[in-house]
Amino acid sequence: MIDEKKALELIAQGEGQHVEFKESVPSKVRELSEEVCAFSNASGGYVLIGVNNKSEFVKGFTIDNTKRSSIQDSLDAIQPAVSCEFYPLTVQGHDIWVIEVLEGDNKPYVASGSIFVRRGANSQKLRTPAEMRQLFDDAGALHFDEAFNKWFRMDEVSEQAVREFKEKAGITTPASAPELIRNLELLGPRGEMTNVVPMFFSRECGKRIPQAVIRCVLFKGTNKVHIIDSKTIGGPLLGQYNETTKWLKQRLAVEYIMDGFNPRIENGRFR
Repeated sequence: MIDEKKALELIAQGEGQHVEFKESVPSKVRELSEEVCAFSNASGGYVLIGVNNKSEFVKGFTIDNTKRSSIQDSLDAIQPAVSCEFYPLTVQGHDIWVIEVLEGDNKPYVASGSIFVRRGANSQKLRTPAEMRQLFDDAGALHFDEAFNKWFRMDEVSEQAVREFKEKAGITTPASAPELIRNLELLGPRGEMTNVVPMFFSRECGKRIPQAVIRCVLFKGTNKVHIIDSKTIGGPLLGQYNETTKWLKQRLAVEYIMDGFNPRIENGRFR
């Protein structure tokens, strides 16, 4: 269960991958279970009832026992059963309701006879078998960067990688590494870091995430048999990009000879 401080952080964050606002209970209660289903099929999140979804202020909302029972029945109808909590919370003197949803272990989850998946600030209904196959066949590729990392800690963030990222992105504010990561929305609803954080800001990226490296190979000729040079580049992704660009420029140098208005002559040496 979250407290008032965490709720205010979520409200300030606004609607997104892990947060949905409802000013009141929808006339069709199943809309709530569809949102919960979408979060379960993604990486979890929160539905906050009693928060305006435009100006993001706490309005408050009262749910009587009858309506609460109806909502709970709708949540219980999701198949397979989802892991979520439904409870009231006082925020800035107003009573709101929270539905806290964990990422599901038995995807796909179905609500109202359909599969819903959270994408950014929206919950999408998968309408065709092709969409369903594509989503769950590619789950590893689509889901990896959103998945929560279990081995990386905030104090392991490389300050140099953060400086290089801010310089490349044109970020001039003196935000600390934790502030930058939070502002980039790379944290889960409980403050967990997603895999994007170590991929961009860890020197151990290529070691702990073996697939997140760039392998450069220089062949002799065009038959890709005789290897002249090779290099595996790890570390933060931005650093990998810079090192790869440097490696390529050193080995794919081309000299252009310009003679007046005549066609240029390429005097390149490609081994």
